[in-house]
Amino acid sequence: MDVVAVETILAELHETRRELSETRQEVQETRRLLEKYHNPNRWISVKEAAEIADVSERQIFRCVKSGEIFSRKFGGSRRVSFASLVAYTAERAAKATA
Repeated sequence: MDVVAVETILAELHETRRELSETRQEVQETRRLLEKYHNPNRWISVKEAAEIADVSERQIFRCVKSGEIFSRKFGGSRRVSFASLVAYTAERAAKATA
């Protein structure tokens, strides 16, 4: 094996370790959020959902419209199912690492 091949393999290994580290951080953040919002039947505001998922409120509305995230209207305000938000963020994280 030549030096260039070894350097390429080492660079790929370094990149894989970096991606694994990022994934671990995402998992830790998800666990922290689950502990904070331990009630899976909880309904949260669109703003809270956007902050948790680290996306815009507009993206949350798009996900609601497409059916990726379940929501209901309570009075005049839209509330997002925390359980469906967790599923959405987990799926998003899995796609990002695939």
